Amino acid sequence: MSEGHSDSPAMVSGLYDRAEALRRAGRLDDAVAQFAMLNLTDGATEVDRLRVSLAQGRLFTDRVFYANRGYEEAVTALEAAGALAKRLDDGFSAATALDLLGLADYYRVMQAGALNYEVALGAWRHARHCGVALPCWAGS
Repeated sequence: MSEGHSDSPAMVSGLYDRAEALRRAGRLDDAVAQFAMLNLTDGATEVDRLRVSLAQGRLFTDRVFYANRGYEEAVTALEAAGALAKRLDDGFSAATALDLLGLADYYRVMQAGALNYEVALGAWRHARHCGVALPCWAGS
């Protein structure tokens, strides 16, 4: 696994663009399927892996909102993205992962009809300050 150049960025970009178009068309399952066939084990950069993890996390977060499913998948993808962003010292991506984690939890709680949004609020507050007052992974 390398942080440098690979042949996969064009492939990742193409899949990302198709998945985004499908997401905007309301076809979340088809968008998720775009990444299911992706194999980033050979030749992918860590940046490619981060981009895919964030995109998957966003799709799964949308699934929580629209279909009341996908929470565990969102958490898995976004925690992986956050860990990779930390390793790459990418504060913007770390904040994005935290923000999406907070949204996924907010949607999960909302769908359950509950009123405890403390986890979502904590993630949002942490993401809001990423790279400004403290690194995104401070305290983790």
